[in-house]
Amino acid sequence: MPSSQSTAPVLRIPASDDLPDILEKIQRVPAPHVVIDCRQHPVLRADPLVRRLLQATAADFGKDITFQLADRAVRHATVSADQRGPRERAGSSSFRRRRLLPGGPRELPLLPWRRFPIVTPRGRATLAVFAVLTGMLLTGVVTFVVPRARVRLVLATEPFAADLTLRLDASVREPQRDTGTHPARLLRIEEAVEEEFPVHTTVEKGARAEGVVDIVNQTAAQQGIKARTRLQGTSGVVVRTQRDVIVPALGRASVAVRAEEGGSKANLDPQRLVIPALPAESRRLLYGEIVRPLHGGTDRLVRQLATTDVERGTTALRENAERKLLELIQREARTAPTPHSRQEQVSFSRPELSRVVVGEAEISPPVGTDAESFRIRTTVRGEAFTADAASLQAFLTDLLQQRIGNEKDPVRKSSFEDLRVVDVRWDHGRTEFSLHSETPLIPRLNFDELRERLQGRTADDAAAFLRAIPGVRTAEVRLSPVWIKRIPSLRRNIHIDVATQP
Repeated sequence: MPSSQSTAPVLRIPASDDLPDILEKIQRVPAPHVVIDCRQHPVLRADPLVRRLLQATAADFGKDITFQLADRAVRHATVSADQRGPRERAGSSSFRRRRLLPGGPRELPLLPWRRFPIVTPRGRATLAVFAVLTGMLLTGVVTFVVPRARVRLVLATEPFAADLTLRLDASVREPQRDTGTHPARLLRIEEAVEEEFPVHTTVEKGARAEGVVDIVNQTAAQQGIKARTRLQGTSGVVVRTQRDVIVPALGRASVAVRAEEGGSKANLDPQRLVIPALPAESRRLLYGEIVRPLHGGTDRLVRQLATTDVERGTTALRENAERKLLELIQREARTAPTPHSRQEQVSFSRPELSRVVVGEAEISPPVGTDAESFRIRTTVRGEAFTADAASLQAFLTDLLQQRIGNEKDPVRKSSFEDLRVVDVRWDHGRTEFSLHSETPLIPRLNFDELRERLQGRTADDAAAFLRAIPGVRTAEVRLSPVWIKRIPSLRRNIHIDVATQP
């Protein structure tokens, strides 16, 4: 170390100083050699790249600095490698670059910009000059290199209506435009399903109530009551007579009865019983009467398979099978290979072109059996028509274009939503659609050829040329920038907007 540096002033840097403060303190020191005591500054002490950056920046205004990391001052190898004076070193651009990035460009990502957000005055000037030059270059490119022409055409429309018939046939291999037939695929999926359902019907299996009932006859003639005659109480409970009985005129006769169903609800108290088989006016003259309560009825509810349970389970089985089978059909239809293409493509399918057939159900156990649940076994078969969506859309467009001709184009292209199913023949693998197309027509224009013929024309000449095309109602041409007088020769810079008007 030179002897002049042994007497150099020592500049202590506290931990709170940032890089601009440190540079300002170094610049205020009158001596050309300065010793930086960075033992209290954690960043300067730990990061050699920051020290190199500070050393290179100080060299710009003629200061030679040395860092004191421990009890003695330490200089970087880049300083001791060059023994020239500080002002000579400050004027050397190669030395400044070497001291700023001694490790080359690979050290750029390690620069602690977040800890020392600083741009030197020389860097600010360079950045400003670069921004001005970039702006001028972009302005020149936009102004002189990229002239643009915008053409707006209003095309006259004419009405058009057509009715087409489209068929999908599983036996056809190639599209047939003369008959309107497109190849299709008939998917068939058959599965055996079995499900278990709970029994909801309950039956009273308890003991039936019994007793004696008096038959009251208020008519002038004797009446005969046959065995098994129904007598109904006020609560709706029905009892039946157990034998035939003759009731004298204006008298009464006793007969044994038994409840039609078991349960304690048939233990009826004394009350009047009507005979449901008699007309309403006759029920007041001939009726039953409970003198002593009926007894013996007990409650015992059991689940018994009934027809309603079977119908409910069959409906649920069909709905579940249809939903699962249709989902499987739609999944296969979306990626099914079409007859004329081995590649898997998105296919066209509609709910109207799918069906599910449920075979005869097998019920176990049979109806009338006491059970908590029952099982239904059957076979479900699903069928669906599919066709390649892209090929079918192109086929539909070609059929419509045959009706229109080659000089016109429809304003709106027909889509699958316009198709209406007319007939589906599952046994023959064919389905038929009807298409009613009602859309205006516009003249067909080749825009690439049109752009080529517009190149080099003035705005007025181009507008007159466009208005002379059959079907063009109005034409407007605008050039930009304002000093551009002719349409540019670059096709992509000629923008054509089309509108329609009846």
